[in-house]
Amino acid sequence: MLHRGSLLATYTARVRVGVLLAGPAGDGGFVDGALEAVAGATAAGADIDLRHGAPELPDPSWDAVVCHGIQHLDWVRRHRTTYRRIVLTDRPPTRDGLEGVTLVDWCWDQAGYCAGAFAATLAGGDPIGLIAGPPVLTQRRMASAYAAGAMSARGGPVMVHHLTTFEDRAGGESSGKLLAGPGGCAVVAHSADAAGAAGCASARKHGAATVGFLGSLDDHVAFVRSDIAGVVGEILRRLHGDEELPAVLACGLDSGYLDLMLAEGSPPELHQAVERAKADVRAGVL
Repeated sequence: MLHRGSLLATYTARVRVGVLLAGPAGDGGFVDGALEAVAGATAAGADIDLRHGAPELPDPSWDAVVCHGIQHLDWVRRHRTTYRRIVLTDRPPTRDGLEGVTLVDWCWDQAGYCAGAFAATLAGGDPIGLIAGPPVLTQRRMASAYAAGAMSARGGPVMVHHLTTFEDRAGGESSGKLLAGPGGCAVVAHSADAAGAAGCASARKHGAATVGFLGSLDDHVAFVRSDIAGVVGEILRRLHGDEELPAVLACGLDSGYLDLMLAEGSPPELHQAVERAKADVRAGVL
């Protein structure tokens, strides 16, 4: 399991790290968190080559590379033997072709389970919804856990919409409208970065309460806090310090990097529902 490292890291080793992003800045979550980590590490003296997208060929000046997002999976498989240390900040269904690669398991399903229990309790038996990203493993796990958490709280129906991309804001808006309107969802959560945030904004316009993901509380009644910047920053610190990395970095509820945050003044029964859900997760329900 990955645990929060020093916030005062210094970078003295002359290690050059390539960081490959899979999307543009401004998503309010996954990409922006990595950019924050890179900015902090660079200010502390780290040598980082930041790229938006992956180069066709590996850069020979890199000593290590962080590939931020499942979109880089094929590139990692092609070039994993080029570098002694390579990190893919996601966890695909299998390790085939990924021998020697460090994977990041964000464990979003753990927070998703808690979010489902929270949403079902708040909805009081009415339907709840989830706007998820493309149906890659992490998003499928998130959707399944959200539904399981709702079931644990004896909630009503759960509706899940998977978007085609994390940038599909129009699709997110349409899903939010459908879930909160014809779907009758009292609460709509999301796990789809900028597209999901657009969906939640649409759902609120149609009367639903919303649960956010990766950003901040804003207009939500709760949000999944996954400290992307903290995790990527810790990875960069370890790479520059030439520290060993495990095969999988797990960033779950007990790591300090993941939690479900409730709005100030939330009723005790909502806090209790979340604490029961956390106990379920720690007992191995997922």
